[in-house]
Amino acid sequence: VSLPSIVGNLARGDVPTSVWWADDLSHTALLPTVVEMGRQLIYDSRMWRDVRRGVLALAPLIDRPHAPDLADLNWRRLTPLRQALIHAAETITPNAVAPDRVRISHRAGDEPLAWLLGGWLSSRLGNGSKADVQIHVEENARDDEVLTVSFDALTASMNRQRVVVEASAGIPPVRLPVRHESDADAVATELGTLSHDVCLRDALAALTRHFREMTK
Repeated sequence: VSLPSIVGNLARGDVPTSVWWADDLSHTALLPTVVEMGRQLIYDSRMWRDVRRGVLALAPLIDRPHAPDLADLNWRRLTPLRQALIHAAETITPNAVAPDRVRISHRAGDEPLAWLLGGWLSSRLGNGSKADVQIHVEENARDDEVLTVSFDALTASMNRQRVVVEASAGIPPVRLPVRHESDADAVATELGTLSHDVCLRDALAALTRHFREMTK
């Protein structure tokens, strides 16, 4: 009960305030009175034990006017794979890519990362003539890859060293290195960025629709 007054005393009106939620917000509810004090909400979805509950906990902040900017450390870990897929879509498959279904497998412990990828792909590959792309996520305990995703003629995989995207036979694959970043460096970078990440917001919005539909 006393946390809002404690945090309020630490905030300075002339300096943007960032709130770092260091717990698993899928099991520890956000405190609106604290979150709304911040210009930015930093969290790490890798900690989520329940992806659905974590996404739905953030849902009230997605469309709310003047809500804090969301910064997910796990979203940063997805950056190399997202960049490789964008590059592949522009070079390997320049024509429009519009799959109906996307399959994602992940190593143990990386289910939240897989769903973030699924939400991003659903928000980017869908079009106005149909609903969000269907996302199928499964764990592959025997796979050394962190993530593997396949749709249409593309297959992409990411491990701790590199990302590779392959298309049809005869087309050279796209390869990008994976940059290693500590959690402390990631938080420091986000604290200095203070920007609204539209892609993360769209990915979470797509996942919110998906998980709400599952409960109907």
